[in-house]
Amino acid sequence: MNNNSKNLTKELNEFSKNKVYGIATSAENYKQTTISIIKFLVEKLKLKGIYVTLNTPCFFLKNILKQNKIDISKLFFIDCISKHSGLTDLSHVNCSFVKGPQSLTELSLAISSALNCGDFSFLLFDSVSTLFIYNDLELTAKFLHYIINNQIRTSSVAGLFIFVEDDASKLLIATISQFCDKLITV
Repeated sequence: MNNNSKNLTKELNEFSKNKVYGIATSAENYKQTTISIIKFLVEKLKLKGIYVTLNTPCFFLKNILKQNKIDISKLFFIDCISKHSGLTDLSHVNCSFVKGPQSLTELSLAISSALNCGDFSFLLFDSVSTLFIYNDLELTAKFLHYIINNQIRTSSVAGLFIFVEDDASKLLIATISQFCDKLITV
């Protein structure tokens, strides 16, 4: 386990449902940070969760998680990139597909549906920075504010929002972090 993973695990040891976590990481550490978070929640804490993937198609993500010995049966995926990328095999178990990262209403409905259909402890967005690529700052902030206050907090689940730290995301992180109970930098 590298130092970043150790620091992240230390920060997440006080993990609690009903809290919202912003996790800022570098582009270099992004994949390992995401895997470490999921592994901690699913394997160590034995929690079930919803994974909103904005960067990696569901079928590929499931393979990566399995390679890292993560029980994917404890996860429900909302895939915001496969349809957008033109992939046609959308018949995956425990996965719903959204038109793309710009389809915020459809994404919100998919999250509501998943929260209402399962006993989940967390909702993870794998890259809020990707939302910012497809939507402007104001729309992204309003959307996340809605998700946090009208879906996460009212459903008694934890929210985890991963940001890639770069010049373009600094304003986004500053804006969204005010909605979070804890900001973790990895």
